[in-house]
Amino acid sequence: ATNPENKIAAFNNGVICGVANLQYVPAYDRYEVFMNVYDNNITGDTIKFSLYDAASGLTFVNVSPSLLFIENDVQGTVSNPITFVANTEIQRNIKLNTGWTWVSFPLKSSKLATSNLLMNSVSATNGDVIVSQSSFDQYDSSMGWLGNISSASGLKNNQSYKIKSANIDTIVHIGSRLNPDSIQARINLQQGWNWIGFVSNKNIAVNTALGNFAAQTGDLLKSQYEFAYYDNLIGWTGSLTYMKPTMGYMLKSTATGTTSFSYPLSSFFGKLSSAGALLNDQAIVQQNNYPFVPEQYDNTMSAIITGNICNDALIQGNVAIGAFDGTNKLRGYALPTKNEVKNTYNYYLTLYSNTDNDVLNLKYFNTTDGSVMPTSQTIKFTSDALVGTPTKPIVATVADSLACKVVIASIAVNSIDDAITVSAYPNPFTDNITVKFNTVVTCNVEVVDVLGKVVYVTNIKNKKECQVLLEASKNYLAPGMYYIRLTGDVNQQLKIVKIK
Repeated sequence: ATNPENKIAAFNNGVICGVANLQYVPAYDRYEVFMNVYDNNITGDTIKFSLYDAASGLTFVNVSPSLLFIENDVQGTVSNPITFVANTEIQRNIKLNTGWTWVSFPLKSSKLATSNLLMNSVSATNGDVIVSQSSFDQYDSSMGWLGNISSASGLKNNQSYKIKSANIDTIVHIGSRLNPDSIQARINLQQGWNWIGFVSNKNIAVNTALGNFAAQTGDLLKSQYEFAYYDNLIGWTGSLTYMKPTMGYMLKSTATGTTSFSYPLSSFFGKLSSAGALLNDQAIVQQNNYPFVPEQYDNTMSAIITGNICNDALIQGNVAIGAFDGTNKLRGYALPTKNEVKNTYNYYLTLYSNTDNDVLNLKYFNTTDGSVMPTSQTIKFTSDALVGTPTKPIVATVADSLACKVVIASIAVNSIDDAITVSAYPNPFTDNITVKFNTVVTCNVEVVDVLGKVVYVTNIKNKKECQVLLEASKNYLAPGMYYIRLTGDVNQQLKIVKIK
């Protein structure tokens, strides 16, 4: 190993007790690790190790040798270091939302045999459920996980699942990467909807990931938050542009009969894509004007919409279309995506509900200040349905005299900070980042991910610089794209990329 970003970590009964990066030793022309290991006992505890490979972003957990902790002892020397060897087992942490999470399992593991084995790292609550396309397991505190999934043949790598959890938690998924030609990795399809697993450990563009699938016009792929539509002329298009490990997907096939496909070999081997390519081109911009928690809903619907909002407004990047219920509660929103065929803009909107037949009103709104322009268009919610296509989208218009009003609201909000310039460095960053202003400001500083979730918050008062100390706050972020959102004396949003 020659990557200084690779790490080795020590664990005592599953609790981390030491971590260190590789360091280059010129005298021996190799990379070595110099690690302090901590314990509350003088001796007797067994210390196990894990290896983090920065190039792939994977953590290898079955590492030998293990060591016996002895206070003030030194294991290995610079000239004769201990050699740690990892086998093929790696670890993926699957975060569970409060509410619903769509998941799949890209690693071969004996723990997939039952829900009790898989969920042993989770503090489940009575009523938590794991749902497959045709079965489900439910948790009971006195008996554990019970149901059709565990009593049959367990969970499958090539299928996806919806998990409802009362609390935020994490599934520790440990196993080995699948053989791309194995039965577990092959995706079996029938006409209509199929809950498919994504068995790669890399983020792969939809067009590449489904390259071996004989898609037809009208086929639909959706995750919990986004979707893509297949058209014979333009391929896959929509808000969902990358498939990601551990996320669950639903694929609607229009072909009659049954068929199957495998993900391409490129999705199993080689390095991860660059950080900038790991994320969807269309990120959902966070907005606080209309509280929205999609995880509280177990059903989704897709809509492809166009309208007459002027390009000057769309260029601002803060015009969204939203679906609102009768109480003015937001049930989904989307930013515009360019329609390359017609050289216009479509909105690929995922709508959410727990029941069918909800009538949802379409409204344009400004994600910065919340100003709204209603349309006369409504959608009746039908689970898993699609309305509109890229070439024949639903039309949701406002009066011509109002078509640019959204951008006027945007200008009004930002006029107070027209003279303020903002920069963020280093960008791309690894742990911490500095936001710098050309004048003294008082503002709120938030870091949000591409799904709009706030992952870090701080504020400054009468300062020209702000340190976003993600490492010090123990708020470790996965590599990818994020946004710094500033509100107060300055109202701006900066795109940042975490690379390691």
